[in-house]
Amino acid sequence: MFLKLVKHELHETARMLLPVFGGLLLFAAMARAMIWVMEQNDHVVLAFMGTLFISLFVFACIACVILTAILMMVRFTKSVHGDEGYLTHTLPVGVHSILLSRLLITVLSLAAALGVTYLAIRLCTWNVEAMEDFNMIFTSGFEYLGLDSGFLWRVVASVFVSLVTTVLLIFAAISIGHSFNRGKVGFSILFYFAMNTIASVISTLLALVFSSSFLDSETAELSTFSQQSFLLSLCINLIFCGVYYFLTWIMTKKRLNLS
Repeated sequence: MFLKLVKHELHETARMLLPVFGGLLLFAAMARAMIWVMEQNDHVVLAFMGTLFISLFVFACIACVILTAILMMVRFTKSVHGDEGYLTHTLPVGVHSILLSRLLITVLSLAAALGVTYLAIRLCTWNVEAMEDFNMIFTSGFEYLGLDSGFLWRVVASVFVSLVTTVLLIFAAISIGHSFNRGKVGFSILFYFAMNTIASVISTLLALVFSSSFLDSETAELSTFSQQSFLLSLCINLIFCGVYYFLTWIMTKKRLNLS
């Protein structure tokens, strides 16, 4: 039944997001065409139009990620705490299956939005000399700092775990906010900022304690600091993931209010 939930949620999500992703890629192709026209014709009007078009493309990339996040929040609210929630909670599945299916599709959707945005940027800057120079400088700087592939994988893992943590934070805030009879959206926003602030303060304090204790050590090395910082950040995010998921589960199971 879990796989059926995932399949249904994937179908509904794809129906919402595919036009957004397709539109961004089309915009990227148009922006690349405009860059080509600017390269072939040195005219002030074309330069102005090209600059304006590229600026709009940058905003479109940002809007793609933001719109994806908003659509997934709306989808979660409607399917779990909104009108569709009546049908969702009559299915012969537990709350864990419902929440995990939403979490999986939401994370995959946001990852897809980031991937499509990256692909659109690569398409827009394909065979652009200035961008190739930037890539060469970036690669040289990466090698100069002595950053290996392990560091890159740690960054990817940190981004992924942070993404899951953020999604669960949003789910928890929505679930708590919708336990109230009135002002559900307002309470959801309020609890989001409140929990995010608390998490930021706790993370900052733990990072400061760790940094001060590490710097006091006589055998402090940059590589060791980087690895231990990654592990600390990973542990903190995993703990918050557990807390946010528990809050989402308990509020959905015990205090569900679909009125």
